[in-house]
Amino acid sequence: MVLGLGITNEPLEYPPDWSPTDDNLHLRLALWLQGGVGVSSAVWVDSSDSGRNATAPEVSNQPSVTISDGIEGLDFDQTGTSQFLDFNTITISEQEPFTFAIVVRLDANTNQVIFSDSNNEFIEIQNNRSLRIKTDVPSNVTTNLKHTSSVFTTGSTKIIYLSRTDDGVFEWRVDGEKIVIDSATSTNITNTGGFDIQNLCIRNDNDRALDGQVREVIFYESVVFSTSQSRNLHQYLSDKYNITINHD
Repeated sequence: MVLGLGITNEPLEYPPDWSPTDDNLHLRLALWLQGGVGVSSAVWVDSSDSGRNATAPEVSNQPSVTISDGIEGLDFDQTGTSQFLDFNTITISEQEPFTFAIVVRLDANTNQVIFSDSNNEFIEIQNNRSLRIKTDVPSNVTTNLKHTSSVFTTGSTKIIYLSRTDDGVFEWRVDGEKIVIDSATSTNITNTGGFDIQNLCIRNDNDRALDGQVREVIFYESVVFSTSQSRNLHQYLSDKYNITINHD
């Protein structure tokens, strides 16, 4: 089992100056599209050390800048030509852990792709109660993580969090609350497959584009968060975007 980096003991309270690069997490931070930092329709500057600036391949694909609570993000409007961003590829190997969080206000909640590289490599909101992850190394495996009631609502800003251990076990949270995966209706609850991602808010540059406002994107490779790190990350995003969280 790959352990979280940094402090493993529970903090007495949230450190108010905590950053997504603390606890040596900068070593695993593969992409950080930070709200209010380097945001434009053509490019969203990567705040990690990885240099993965997210760009729109054509002017017609560019989302528009939106400002909420004084913080710039991007609004992906899919009523016309698909709007999305591309970045340099992140490769998650077979049995490699990962952790990501995205702050988003959904305008739709069916087939809303968050990350992808191809039709066989993607992470998406399948519907209001289901996440779908497809990996392709060594073979195509589709994981459906389902809850018994709606968790992906439209019209309000949410923190969506997903992590995977090296033995393929997922932890899924919305606004800090751990979502109980319904084993009776979910499929391939464990999935150790590898995959690439290089598209934000679309599958393979042409399908299932996410419709909504993206406020912040944070993706870590080769790390599973400790409970304290997960709490700190959620509190950081909660404070920044005025989102009420309920982290156990």
